[in-house]
This record gives sequence, structure tokens and C-alpha cells, in this order.
Amino acid sequence: MPNFWDDEEVQAAVTSGQFHKLTNVGDVVEGDIAKLDKRKFDEGTSKERTAIEITFADESILTAGQVKLMDTLVQLRPGVGDHIRIELADIEKRGSKTLKSFKVTHTNADGETFTVDQTA
Repeated sequence: MPNFWDDEEVQAAVTSGQFHKLTNVGDVVEGDIAKLDKRKFDEGTSKERTAIEITFADESILTAGQVKLMDTLVQLRPGVGDHIRIELADIEKRGSKTLKSFKVTHTNADGETFTVDQTA
């Protein structure tokens, strides 16, 4: 039986750059939205949670699990075909927790642009 880490799908995910990470202040993810979905984590446990998954036109994916980012996405309500830019604007350590703040710009199909800056 092959080792988990040698699995072709795991190796492809690692090398493809398919998934975006917002790790450091200033990291940006931007593109046209091709698909919106939900991603469940820890399903069936007491730690079950749902994140928002955005697939961009280039087939790259951002899984938005941070509470503040999900709140802003629900507020802006971007749709398929809209353009979105998400920047990690601040990271604040609060004991054992990490609070990330974002700047999100949403341009809808009509060309209207809306921005939420969580650091302001």
C-alpha cells in the first residue's frame, strides 16, 4: 500500500499551486470568481465548521475559513463572474488565538466596486 505522502493526488496538490494561502501581511489573492462552494471541516465532530471556498477562473482555489473574512464575504455577496481581491492586512496574536484582518475589494459584473477594510 502506498504511503499517504506519495499519493499522486497529494503530490499534485503540493506542486500545482492550486490552493492560495494568505500567510503573511501583504499576501494577496485576486481573480474572477468561477465557482462558490462550502467546505466542511471536522465533519461529525464537536469542532465541525464550514468555510467558504472560492474557485477562480484560473482554477486556483481559496478556502476562506477565518471568521472575519467569511463575514466580509457574506456582507459583499460576490457572485460568479465578479472580480475579487483579498489582501491579508494585519495579524494580531491574542493569547493562543490569531486574529487576521483583511482588505477585500469586490467588483461586480456591472463594474461597481465595493471595499471593506477591516483595519480601518
